Amino acid sequence: MLGLGMIALGLSTSHSLMSIGLGLACLGLLGSGPAHLGYPNSEKWWLLPLLFCLTALPALMALPDPAALRELRLKLPLLLLPLAWYHLNPKQKEIKVLLWAAAVGTLCAFTVGALKFSEAWPQVQARLFSPFISNVRMGILLTLTAAGLWWVDRSWRSWTFIAFSLIYLLFLQAITAILLSFLLIPLLLPSKGRLWAFAILLLGSSALGLWTWSMYQPDPEPEFYPLYTAQGHPYKYDFNDPSIENGKYVWRYVCPFELRKEWSKRSAIHIDSAHNLNYPIYPTLVRYLTSRGLRKDAQGISALSPLEIKAIESGVANWLELEKPPIRARLHELIRDMHYYSKTGNPNHKSLPIRIELWKGALNLLVQHPWLGVGIDSLRPQLAQHLKHMGSPLKGTYGTLNPHNQWLFLALSAGIPFLLLWLLLWFSPVLFLKNSLNSFFVFFFAMISLAMCTEDVLDTQAGVFHVVFFWVLTLQSPVSAKN
Repeated sequence: MLGLGMIALGLSTSHSLMSIGLGLACLGLLGSGPAHLGYPNSEKWWLLPLLFCLTALPALMALPDPAALRELRLKLPLLLLPLAWYHLNPKQKEIKVLLWAAAVGTLCAFTVGALKFSEAWPQVQARLFSPFISNVRMGILLTLTAAGLWWVDRSWRSWTFIAFSLIYLLFLQAITAILLSFLLIPLLLPSKGRLWAFAILLLGSSALGLWTWSMYQPDPEPEFYPLYTAQGHPYKYDFNDPSIENGKYVWRYVCPFELRKEWSKRSAIHIDSAHNLNYPIYPTLVRYLTSRGLRKDAQGISALSPLEIKAIESGVANWLELEKPPIRARLHELIRDMHYYSKTGNPNHKSLPIRIELWKGALNLLVQHPWLGVGIDSLRPQLAQHLKHMGSPLKGTYGTLNPHNQWLFLALSAGIPFLLLWLLLWFSPVLFLKNSLNSFFVFFFAMISLAMCTEDVLDTQAGVFHVVFFWVLTLQSPVSAKN
């Protein structure tokens, strides 16, 4: 139980804690005698070990390559954690303890993130609030922990943590987790009225998405552009650059002379110097003024407050980032990035366009190697080489990443037949064991399956432990607290 508790605490705080916890759980299992070493004779407990064996096949064929060894090491929890959990057989009280251990871990992570946030303010970066694991995984962990506590313990403490999780998700700007949890909430509700709840949430989120998209679309071009500022200096216009901030084109109404002159009066940092994020201040200033709807001249800079000047010096390029939490800035960033990508084809430094380029390259490579893939040891280098061959504009390390899609990762590792077999095992609970599943498992399963479309969930230690921990917990969790 101590080992499982350390795993729960380490889900959001420490890879080492997760590894030590798994080791302790296995040592406890060995110490309990030979009778506990066999696997249970139940289909639902065999699924994860079978997934381990299947995933290990391409890794074994690629040994002793470091990528294959890493793959085997990462997937060990699929084999060992279900066995330890089954023989411990936690009861409802112990499941509550494990969920609260996971909750305490998120509280620790938030505390560290808040300290980092206070040091970096006014520059706000979402990754500060997830110092140990990725933002996407932290968002999903928060959602699953909150859903689990709601399922087994609807006390005031659980409701308090749910409220805290919502605030934390906003600071994380975890749009993936927020959107998925919002759409999957009906799965946790009683079956009566579940369909209506899902339809209402789907329509509501669609309407909100369309409204958000329309809010950040570029403003229509005016019939005439002024040639000079109020002080009589000429404006410069770059009509070929489609960059926007809050629906306004960035490189319009720019007077470099007045920007340099007025900035030197407001700041001790030279306008051509790099700010805290190692980008030049000049384009950051231009973007910030655009986001405020101000012209890039002397009058625009004079309208900025001392706090805004400090923010620009720290790298803040949009006034929405000064909001707490800055979730609107993240929504704007996604739409801005997609607009820029659609106009220029340049995905670099932009999260969603980078993924789209990787998916294009991975699908194109899979078409050329459909039956056996390219091998776990050759996946990254071959994908990087193929992206270059396609003429992809991805630069630097962006072109050497994994596909950022679990299904494409598996298919490229060992081929489409391997992926189909893996999918059959993965979806077997909802296909063959649906009568014995509770709503909590379905909620978890749907969220992880959807997250795998945009992330290599099982390609990190934190991701594997998250999946295995909540898989066995939701299978073992008792009926809901309400029932």
